[in-house]
Amino acid sequence: MDIVVTGRHVNVSDRFRQHITEQLAKVTQLAPRTRRVEVMVSHEPNRRQAKACERVEITCHDKGPVVRAEASADDKTVAFDH
Repeated sequence: MDIVVTGRHVNVSDRFRQHITEQLAKVTQLAPRTRRVEVMVSHEPNRRQAKACERVEITCHDKGPVVRAEASADDKTVAFDH
């Protein structure tokens, strides 16, 4: 399974990449045919959305349907865990 982590308007640290890889290793237990997982980490610079400025989007590509999830929080680790 390939895990691709990209950042938009934010630098993704090696520590956060390692956390993502450890957590997404469990995906193969739920969906063993998953081929690729894409993680997009982005930052919203709008001051009105300060409590939800970090957004994490996860897309799982499988032989069947594509599964997608997203969450926002004030910290990217919290958004990823949601």
